[in-house]
Amino acid sequence: MALAACGTPAPDASYADGRRLSEAAPRAVAAPPPAVAAVAPQAPALPDPAVLRGLDGAQVTRLIGAPRFRRADEPAALWRYGAKGCVLDLFMRADGPSWRVVEYQFRRDPKAPAADSVDARACFALLKEAAGAGAGG
Repeated sequence: MALAACGTPAPDASYADGRRLSEAAPRAVAAPPPAVAAVAPQAPALPDPAVLRGLDGAQVTRLIGAPRFRRADEPAALWRYGAKGCVLDLFMRADGPSWRVVEYQFRRDPKAPAADSVDARACFALLKEAAGAGAGG
């Protein structure tokens, strides 16, 4: 019995590998994931109608389709397009065998409910979308 009292002491839980736990190598602690800022989805940028200026008739037709109204009084022409609630008037000038855009104007469609103004970019986007869908202008 006396030998049992002189035996090896029970392991102390505060030691690991012969060192105190506070002296032991630090354990790798997983870093918290970086904070991810919530990003609100943004609407796609609307096209700039300024690209119309200088285009010839064939380029305009590829971009926004055929006009719903066309009038030519040499050396000028008017091409009119319509979209949901808005109208685009293209003022063209003869340039050799074709017409070239010299000015454009977006306005409210007189048949549409009254509105304060027309968003030119939104109207232009509607016209491009309609042309892409094969609906024309």
